[in-house]
Amino acid sequence: MMTPLNRVEPLLGCGLAGILKATVGIEDAVAIVHGPMSCASGHRIIPLFAGKEPLVPTTALTEIDMIMGSEGKLREALLKAEAIYHPSLLVIILTCATSLISELYDLMLQNLQDQLGCPVLVMDGSGITGDEVQGYRAFYHVFHDLVASRSERASSATDVELAGLSAADYGIQQDLIILKGLLETALGLKVARVLFHNLKLERGTWLSYPALPLGRLWFEILSPCPAPFGIAGTVAWVENIATELGREIHADFRARVAQAEVEVAAFRAAGLSQGVRVGIEAESWWGLGLTRFLAEELGCTVFLSSDEGAQHFQAEYGEIATTVVDVGNVELVEHLRAFGADLVFGSSYVKAKDWTWAPFWQPIWHIVEEHDSYMGLQGTRKIMKLVARARERKK
Repeated sequence: MMTPLNRVEPLLGCGLAGILKATVGIEDAVAIVHGPMSCASGHRIIPLFAGKEPLVPTTALTEIDMIMGSEGKLREALLKAEAIYHPSLLVIILTCATSLISELYDLMLQNLQDQLGCPVLVMDGSGITGDEVQGYRAFYHVFHDLVASRSERASSATDVELAGLSAADYGIQQDLIILKGLLETALGLKVARVLFHNLKLERGTWLSYPALPLGRLWFEILSPCPAPFGIAGTVAWVENIATELGREIHADFRARVAQAEVEVAAFRAAGLSQGVRVGIEAESWWGLGLTRFLAEELGCTVFLSSDEGAQHFQAEYGEIATTVVDVGNVELVEHLRAFGADLVFGSSYVKAKDWTWAPFWQPIWHIVEEHDSYMGLQGTRKIMKLVARARERKK
């Protein structure tokens, strides 16, 4: 279960980060942080994660603005952003300061609508309203409402939409190759659109596809299933979608699963994972998926630092990780040392000489070799190699 801790370094940031993680995946969208300058400057790394310029405009409010009113600065920022960038979407992100002063943003935007050539969304990104996972989810629903009024069901019977990811996620390009490949080879489905990754905000009619909630939206499916890591995890993810969409799983996929099961069984029988202790730093969809494979198929002992989704899932479906916490940075390193980790999947914050480290979660500051995804049947071999290396080092 999630261990209650007195900590100053939680794993996740405020809702502002989650909203930015969504908007960076929309082409030509501009998010304006309405608040003190530090709220924007501290999050410029998120566009860089997505391979974009670190553009996070801000209204740079001061104490005087908070007293006298900030509407003028916001109006100026919106008009300037529209004139310079000609965005497809403007997103106003409220910070803790502006969330509390309750200005009439809707009325101001109504008066500005003729001057702005694109839709404008107002999102509360303050830490008061939740963390970055909750901020991402809130943005998704507001965005969905924006396009719903002009949506039209696509005629294709095989096209689907992936929802819940971000262009700023570590390894997203390689993960999408695996996810798309699984859907096509196992179920005959094609991914028409990914929210939010290289997304074009279509003008006019918005084509609507059956949505597959995963990533930060994985609890919005009837029967939530973690990411497809390992054999059982990959099969469970495919079967879950097959049930949701009424699809049949292809026989050749079943055959490849059977072959992979033989490899995993041989690996474990050889004792190559025996006694290996693994630490994971990731949001719940990714973290629990990896945990399942390591704990249930390879027999490793797993320490997981994740969001509340990990706690909720284990409370409903049973314990997978030995320990689940919500801790990041230096404090997480201390916990992993106390745990006795041999192998750690996570960000550069948990790269240490004490264990074998695998880059898995943003931020990755260190220069690392490009690697294929750990997801799917192919990813099992890469994970097993890391586990075997960690065990050899442990001797």
